[in-house]
Amino acid sequence: MTILDCTIRDGGYYNAWKFEFALVNEYLKCIEETRIDAIELGFRSPNKDNFSNVTDSFIIENLYIPKVEYLGVMLNAKEMNVDLIKSLFTHADKSPINLVRLAVYFEAVESTEGLFKN
Repeated sequence: MTILDCTIRDGGYYNAWKFEFALVNEYLKCIEETRIDAIELGFRSPNKDNFSNVTDSFIIENLYIPKVEYLGVMLNAKEMNVDLIKSLFTHADKSPINLVRLAVYFEAVESTEGLFKN
């Protein structure tokens, strides 16, 4: 079983993803003391740099990178296409992100199949 913590990403709905870096960094350090395997930091989208658009540079420049198995972001399928996904991500070996979770309505699952084939 893999335990995923999405406190920061999900909590952003309540404060418009405006977190103080000191609080988030303290939280990320505390996560290392738990049995949590994966942390979802926020969304990856074409929006501005904050927790609603967690870019690699945003993470590297502002956040403590915890020693967990997976560090992830979420994508909203309805906002994505193949070209946009390619523009939002660098090669995996150059990124702190190694988990991408896709939010998609059940009835749209088949139409999102092509997003991750390449």
